[in-house]
Amino acid sequence: TSRIASLSDEANNLPTFCRRSVTVGAECAVPFHPAFYLPLRERGLQLARAQYSSDRDVVRKCVRDQQIDFWLLDRKAFSRKYARSSRLLRQLRLSVPREVLGASSGAEPVLARTPAGSIVYQDAKFIVLDAGRLTW
Repeated sequence: TSRIASLSDEANNLPTFCRRSVTVGAECAVPFHPAFYLPLRERGLQLARAQYSSDRDVVRKCVRDQQIDFWLLDRKAFSRKYARSSRLLRQLRLSVPREVLGASSGAEPVLARTPAGSIVYQDAKFIVLDAGRLTW
């Protein structure tokens, strides 16, 4: 099956309606038990760091480690307001309060300027990237 990475709240609907696995989602990121939550949190943090990283190697490592096939991006994912509105990012920030998760004033994230050949779907709200085609 395909694995989809996303920080979007829309990712919560993918397993139910598309029958696809997500690497992490806000609906399942509730800390009921440390043995379950800690690895989930680490996947979420790696995903957030990769999505907002300006280093291609960080993105490649995340894709490889989490065996990501597709990456669902909100079109507004790289705006400053997005980090406050994303449920998953808000949850992840609680565990690393000193770390900046989301758009910052630093270098432009790699995924903000993805190669056109990696886009497999796009509409007014979302962009879906084929992780296997992310070549820079």
